[in-house]
Amino acid sequence: VVRCELLSRHGGIWIDSTLFVTKPIAELHAACRHHYFSYTRKDQLLSSWLMIAPQSHCIPTFLSDLQIAWWRQTDELPAYFWIHYLFEAACNLLPEFKQAWDERKMVIPAASANLLVKALSLPYDNNLMQGIGQQTYVQKLNFKIAEVKAPKKGTFGWYFCADYF
Repeated sequence: VVRCELLSRHGGIWIDSTLFVTKPIAELHAACRHHYFSYTRKDQLLSSWLMIAPQSHCIPTFLSDLQIAWWRQTDELPAYFWIHYLFEAACNLLPEFKQAWDERKMVIPAASANLLVKALSLPYDNNLMQGIGQQTYVQKLNFKIAEVKAPKKGTFGWYFCADYF
């Protein structure tokens, strides 16, 4: 609710704390300034860990309104990925919502932001890290996996996470 409400009211960038920024995020914001942006997935249209929108854009505004209406009626979260289901339903049922999604200036698959998490168990290699960093603006990490909770010394997981636990 918070991410959508903030984007609706103020516009800007929502970025989860589980992201590692690999390129200047201001460049992505500038490229998307007047349009909505989020990474896309094959199994779900929306990845909600990084969202960019101008103030009052219909996508975060509608998602915020839906969520607020829901929470006024109940205190039960229907599913962990509930925002994704709301988003997909809105795309399927509301032509103006789908049109706003289709008008995005940039489409970046979320898979390009999952390269680092897949490398966490590998021995750290600076050249590989540079290659991963050049793929896209951020890399999505996950604090729930073993490579982060108990990283092995010398791995990408150790390099990125060992000092935090």
